[in-house]
Amino acid sequence: MNEVDRSWALRAHRMLRDNEVGVAGRQPGHLSNTAAKGTTHPEDQDCSSLRFPGYLGRDFEPGAGVLVIYNVHREFHSWRLVSDPSGVITDFIEASSHLQNAHEPDDDQLAEYITAHRPMYEVGLSGGWKVADHLLAALPPCDVPITREGLRKIAYVNVSCAQFPELHPEPGDDRRKSNLKALCSARHPVSQVVDLLRPAIVLCASAVGSKTILGAGARGTLAWTQQVISGERRR
Repeated sequence: MNEVDRSWALRAHRMLRDNEVGVAGRQPGHLSNTAAKGTTHPEDQDCSSLRFPGYLGRDFEPGAGVLVIYNVHREFHSWRLVSDPSGVITDFIEASSHLQNAHEPDDDQLAEYITAHRPMYEVGLSGGWKVADHLLAALPPCDVPITREGLRKIAYVNVSCAQFPELHPEPGDDRRKSNLKALCSARHPVSQVVDLLRPAIVLCASAVGSKTILGAGARGTLAWTQQVISGERRR
């Protein structure tokens, strides 16, 4: 586990335990707040008490890698990963729970999380999840091959660290997802990820994410995935 891995796992730990009650007990903590304003079907979440900071490829190189930003985590058991045949989702959920329960995690606990999160995202982003269709079309113009090895060189985050399953769509879902993105962006902005990883390129498919990055003055190449697919890049 290198220093970037360690910083990533510590960021995950802060998210997983972020339920400090607000001023004078009048404001709920972040975990409670996002749960209250999120999906109306928490039973569809892989674990409603957890939050997810995203994916850091094992070969990501600070200063040279590609950071991909989308909007909201959906259910992990979906598309081609409904049955989780290799158990990668189960292993990740268990490691996330262990890290959440650790008051002051040691290096072994941080390494457990880092080790467990990568296989699930690698399987999902290489074709296990629906989002892979869009992602894999966007990577070649950034000189990232659409292979498992290529995905190990990127990082992937969502503006919302909470899950919003879409198995049972309901009226008002767009508003609820917007609430989640606003809450998470205010508490754990993706500009912090840019500062941590110093990517050479940021592929951003989130209006909230792009505004957060530009507003923070973060450096790097900002490109909308739609523009990258058509061969254009926007700085």
